[in-house]
Amino acid sequence: MSVKSIRQCRFSPMGFAVLMLILYLFIGLIIGMKLEKWNFTNTMYYIVSTLTTVGYGDIVSNSTPVSRISTALFVFIGVSFIGFAFGVVVSQLLDSADVDLDPPNQNLTLQQSMSDKGSMSFCGMRIPMVFYSYELSTMRKKLFDSWILVLATLLVGTLCMSILEDWPIDRAFYWSCVTVTTVGFGDVTPTNDITKWFSIGYMIFGTVCVARSVTFIASIPLTLRKLRMRQDVMSQWHNSEAIQTLLKADTLSRLGLRDHEKFISKSEFVIHLLLLLDSVKERDINICCRHYDMIASDIQRSRKMETLEVNDCFNRKRFISEDDTVTRAPTNVVTI
Repeated sequence: MSVKSIRQCRFSPMGFAVLMLILYLFIGLIIGMKLEKWNFTNTMYYIVSTLTTVGYGDIVSNSTPVSRISTALFVFIGVSFIGFAFGVVVSQLLDSADVDLDPPNQNLTLQQSMSDKGSMSFCGMRIPMVFYSYELSTMRKKLFDSWILVLATLLVGTLCMSILEDWPIDRAFYWSCVTVTTVGFGDVTPTNDITKWFSIGYMIFGTVCVARSVTFIASIPLTLRKLRMRQDVMSQWHNSEAIQTLLKADTLSRLGLRDHEKFISKSEFVIHLLLLLDSVKERDINICCRHYDMIASDIQRSRKMETLEVNDCFNRKRFISEDDTVTRAPTNVVTI
């Protein structure tokens, strides 16, 4: 089974993204209609202006601590959730685009029953845990570091504005969240030169930190999608039926890279696996093979070169110039 075929047989996480959007709207309606006492139209207007980070500022939260804290959390967590949902949607759209644009599949398609051993579910997406454990641990570390940086940024903004402007903690926290998420309602702003200069640096540093974190969160579904499909390709070679199907595949024969019909070498298997992983295109291998043949032809015509050793990943041709004949040998070295 190749990466292309896996794209067509995996459960779509689009429903999860829609669920997140509905949850976001529901929480926004509760905040707007229950806490702020707005009507439905004004509440939806506030939610959309917040979601898109437009933040006109004509409809803002009341000045109570509960209202400010809830709005600050709604803005900050909402932007993060929507970033993640956006990544899920983009992943789904990429799958659809790949299906529409890919030519007829010429790669080997193996059985579609794959073992789920060594994997776990995350937001409707199966995460590989066998071959890509390093990538997953790195992803977790980056996610943890991103949140630590964001929390530190919010803490600095809250404490500094609380001290410099003599604001209560809820007001300073509200200002920090609204600032770093670029919503910028405009109802709470600096009032003196010192805090304005602090805000100049904080807006630049804070927005960059949050944008970096939100971008990483949005990229998680795309990364998991890529690792999941690679894991499925890597985990299918554990039975004789899969190997027999591989031996019958004509991909390597079509490329002129098969030496024997009854067994497959390590190099042939690696090339075929790279094709299934979409790490290399068949067209690129064809170009490399033609380039190899051109070099070989030049070598045969030239008597000036005494020895040539080529590390050739597309394998197994030995050229003997004494009698100007070409023989094939199961080696990865080209020799005159």
